[in-house]
Amino acid sequence: MTIKQFGFPIKYANVSLDNYVGRLCIDSREIRAGDTFIAQKGLTVDGHSFAAKAVQAGAAFVIAQKPLDEDIPHVVFDPFPTLAEMAARYYDYPSKKMKMVGVTGTNGKTTVTHILYEMTARLGYKCGLIGTNRVIIGTDELSAERTTPDAQRLQETLDKMVRADCEYCFMEVSSHALDMGRVEGIQYNMAIFTNLSQDHLDFHNTMEEYYLAKRKLFDMCDLAVVNTADPYGARLFDEISTDKIPIETVSGIEFNSDCVRFKIKNSFVTWRTPGKFSVDNAAAALTCGKALGFSVNDMAGVFENIPPVKGRMEPVKYKDGITVLIDYAHSPDALKNVLLSAREFTEGRLICVMGCGGNRDKEKRPVMGATATEISDYTVVTSDNPRFEEPDAIIKDITPGCKGEYTAITDRRNAIAHALSYAKSGDVVLLCGKGHETYQEIAGHKYHMDEREIVRECVTKH
Repeated sequence: MTIKQFGFPIKYANVSLDNYVGRLCIDSREIRAGDTFIAQKGLTVDGHSFAAKAVQAGAAFVIAQKPLDEDIPHVVFDPFPTLAEMAARYYDYPSKKMKMVGVTGTNGKTTVTHILYEMTARLGYKCGLIGTNRVIIGTDELSAERTTPDAQRLQETLDKMVRADCEYCFMEVSSHALDMGRVEGIQYNMAIFTNLSQDHLDFHNTMEEYYLAKRKLFDMCDLAVVNTADPYGARLFDEISTDKIPIETVSGIEFNSDCVRFKIKNSFVTWRTPGKFSVDNAAAALTCGKALGFSVNDMAGVFENIPPVKGRMEPVKYKDGITVLIDYAHSPDALKNVLLSAREFTEGRLICVMGCGGNRDKEKRPVMGATATEISDYTVVTSDNPRFEEPDAIIKDITPGCKGEYTAITDRRNAIAHALSYAKSGDVVLLCGKGHETYQEIAGHKYHMDEREIVRECVTKH
């Protein structure tokens, strides 16, 4: 489309309005010949300062919030549309051409979207997935940089799904994305609320602000699927005016170290991820699938073949008699849930390795220390992703909450090795915080660290 056809009111332009709008790009380092660079003022960086560099790199012209130097070809829209509005219009609103399901909540987003994608694909439909662990377009898997991509990348990905003939898109929708307007221009056929507990207060400041950010998704959907057993879910169910249904209840739950079994309606379901929260996530996905028109019996028939989610109560082979699990739990409620879930099938002692991320909500640190030591028999407090904080300083914030038996070992590799050497037959060792991540972020650098590899290395040493 041309600048004129793009349809936004123009305040100023020193280029022809018949120029075509090329691929939208907000990062001057990623410019290709013919692209259109969008210069906007962000929280920490002003994109206008990179406009000349973008043109030198091949951008045909710049869309700016204010007039630039005359030697820079550019156009100024007034009022200036959001990036989400521009991207949705540029790609001709791809979300309207698929059935869109968004999942939000503190915990469970990755697992619920994973189940929905795998289940729907096994039922014979072509679909896409956008989440923390991965992005999938049909059967093509891409890496994911964040839970919900920036608006330009999001709309570009949705467009690729449409071109690949995907009928469904299942995506995680973070509170950050909702607050920052990344998902504007998308109307979801269905939105799922899993739960809400303390997390991201470094960004949202209060739980009320956090809740209100999540609530925005339910003004953008046709049908809400809500976990009404959660206090915030019950509040959401009462407040929203959109069509809504509660997550189905299940019965006959059976917990094992490698799976859960339960009954929903008249169908029996086996899900290869242990723990009570795994039942909750499966029930959310099954409720959504039923609302999409799938039969419960058909869904139950493919469920057992759905692989576990990487880094979500993921079993790692160690030594006979000792169970080792890797989980992403990095909030107080998530840590509590995985520990209680592990306790259900632990025959011996429950050993927890945990830490807290740097440059994030500090208030949750002693709470997580308390949670870990109250539920597990032995806790190893260690480093997570310290980012730009000193690892020992983070540990000192955690340990005042510790009430049971614990030790502090700053180096995470050594902490894991210590926990494994401490374990005996019948014990469960739960490695919390890293999950699917295969790196540790320290002082702006990401260093390779895969806990699966560490566990395998320890097999020969102990």
